[in-house]
Amino acid sequence: MAPFFHCGDIESPEGAHLSGTRISGICGLCLHHRKLHDSHLVPAAAYKPLRSAKSTNPHPLVVTDTSAYQTSRQAKDYLLCFDCEQRFHARGENWVLSHSYRAPGKFKFKKILRSNDPMFSGPDGAIYAAGAIPELDMNQVIYFGASVFWRAAVHSWRRDNRIIALELGPYREPLRKFLYEDDPFPEHMVLHVWISSLDDHLCAVLNLPESGTKHGIHTHQFGIPGMTFELMVGSNIPRQQFLYSTAPAPERFMAVIRSVDLNDTRDMLTRLANARARIKK
Repeated sequence: MAPFFHCGDIESPEGAHLSGTRISGICGLCLHHRKLHDSHLVPAAAYKPLRSAKSTNPHPLVVTDTSAYQTSRQAKDYLLCFDCEQRFHARGENWVLSHSYRAPGKFKFKKILRSNDPMFSGPDGAIYAAGAIPELDMNQVIYFGASVFWRAAVHSWRRDNRIIALELGPYREPLRKFLYEDDPFPEHMVLHVWISSLDDHLCAVLNLPESGTKHGIHTHQFGIPGMTFELMVGSNIPRQQFLYSTAPAPERFMAVIRSVDLNDTRDMLTRLANARARIKK
């Protein structure tokens, strides 16, 4: 599990140059030479639930393996032109962020799911065929998730002494075409989205994109408050992962799984304890 949230000093995209107080260069999405905007890796609005208005220092707590501190800085850089920024806002960001966890008692997505019957349920949670729930715009959810994974793969984002740069190999361009040219969801990719089962105050966590392996499959993951997105990539993904996915499965499955949330919370608390121990030394 990644930190509560973290970002660092950002380098400008290759080929970009200053023009007065603006930067121009090749937009990462449309590939046209345009004036570039200061784009966020994860939308700025996703950070708002992390702020504590009642605290002397309201800024989010950043936890890494070696430190813990508070900051208002966010991961951003000149990557997209105005039109492509607006495309991302209209096709995913605005809807998803208005339905994700925003504050205690304000989590529209979870409220909508709980008002519907799950397709499968058990002691550990439930799986919903979200595509059959009219109040949920699953095209926006899929587009949003794909857009963040693509951003993390098309550009290098600095985080302390580390770089966030997902490796999608030959699958990066099909993902761009899905986002910009309205191509079908790419082959050899599976998107899973989970909704947190945790109480309100434990939902206020943001995880920047990171990579790993899961059962031998290349897997990438990020989270915004109350929601976790996972992208599996490769030619060896088991058929079952496609059948019970958020995409490309037509049912648009979404899960609420308590054991996953508890494991992530334990990992987060372990990182915090380790960071504090190092700071004391």
